Amino acid sequence: MSAGTGTGGPGAAWCPVCGVSLKQLEHWVSWLERKQERERAYLERRARRKVRTPTDEVYEADQRELEGLLVVLREGVARARARCSFSPAQAAPLASLVTYPDESDV
Repeated sequence: MSAGTGTGGPGAAWCPVCGVSLKQLEHWVSWLERKQERERAYLERRARRKVRTPTDEVYEADQRELEGLLVVLREGVARARARCSFSPAQAAPLASLVTYPDESDV
């Protein structure tokens, strides 16, 4: 495998941090963006009703963390598309720990 091609094939870049392909990164970004939209809509509905619970506070904190994660993942996607700094991971630290969203949800 050459640098920037990961598991092979055109555009099959590999993330050295999480050990996933470009397609998987794109899928994660899409899934997390939809999750973020659902949670924002939930928080907006609650705010309109003037309802606030500790769960709402946690969701608001999650929104900030999620935005940071999405920034990192989007950067990973951009780098993979540009074929820069993505090469096969020696030991992908997250690959075995992460379960991926069901691709049928896309």
